[in-house]
Amino acid sequence: MKPQENAVDILYVEDDVVDVQGAKRLFKKVKESCAIEIASNGQEALNKLFGHEGEKKIYPKVILLDINIPKVNGIDLLKIIRQEPSLAFVEVFIVTNAYTTKDKLATKDLNVRGQIIKPLEYGDALNIYWATQHT
Repeated sequence: MKPQENAVDILYVEDDVVDVQGAKRLFKKVKESCAIEIASNGQEALNKLFGHEGEKKIYPKVILLDINIPKVNGIDLLKIIRQEPSLAFVEVFIVTNAYTTKDKLATKDLNVRGQIIKPLEYGDALNIYWATQHT
């Protein structure tokens, strides 16, 4: 059972502060109370997802994942997420500047809900928020 107090709508794993600020504004427009947790690199995301290094363990409904992030890259992070039974079915959207053929092949069997080319737009935020309501 997931503790309600640690549930968040979205975990956004992104190292670009401008992209994070833009996403927060968009999700606030979609729903004022949309709960977003931010991780600026792959290791920080793992710490939040598993409750390591003094981080509170969180239970996101959706993960927005940049592929090119420091410490643990997005593809390796996604592989770890998919190996963890409690996270295996969390909706994951890849958010990147360019979703290359190499990236597509690397994520092909990792149950990715969708790919979004930056910057996030209102329609993207709406679709992502909608996914949080059906998990």
